[in-house]
Amino acid sequence: SDGIIIHRSAVRIREAPPSPSLHHPHLLWRDPLTGHPGAKSLKIIIVKLSSLGDIVQTLPMVKDLHDRFPNAIIDWIAEESFVDLLTVVPGIRQVHRCAQRRWRKSWWQHQTRQEWKLFLDKLHAESYDVVIDAQGLIKSALIARKVRLVQGGFRATFGNASEIGRAH
Repeated sequence: SDGIIIHRSAVRIREAPPSPSLHHPHLLWRDPLTGHPGAKSLKIIIVKLSSLGDIVQTLPMVKDLHDRFPNAIIDWIAEESFVDLLTVVPGIRQVHRCAQRRWRKSWWQHQTRQEWKLFLDKLHAESYDVVIDAQGLIKSALIARKVRLVQGGFRATFGNASEIGRAH
């Protein structure tokens, strides 16, 4: 059976035997009338905020996800400076603009707080079946945790050990 293998630095789609830790029932949609898999659109959001090289290296994940889940709807969360690049990528429905770098510099300003609230409102306007934090840092995990999941949804977020060490 097909499986999703989640590595700390990337998500790779490959043939794999089911495993309790990697096999999630919501990744194997079946049409209730026909019993055929993949009949429902799986809503997936990828969190990869920056940098350019990391984003470019993560782009093949979009094709891999569409190959495995042809009806998938894929969105992305990225820093505002990378949104234009991602909006032209086939297979990505929409890109959520995050200004985390800019917001950190002026967190207590009213305008920044309003932008953060608008970002969260837009993010909460939809629920996702799968959230994939492909960044692997605390800053991306915090954003990934803000994404609304459908009941029984699956969230894969990671915190880099070096980031955790600096947080203490």
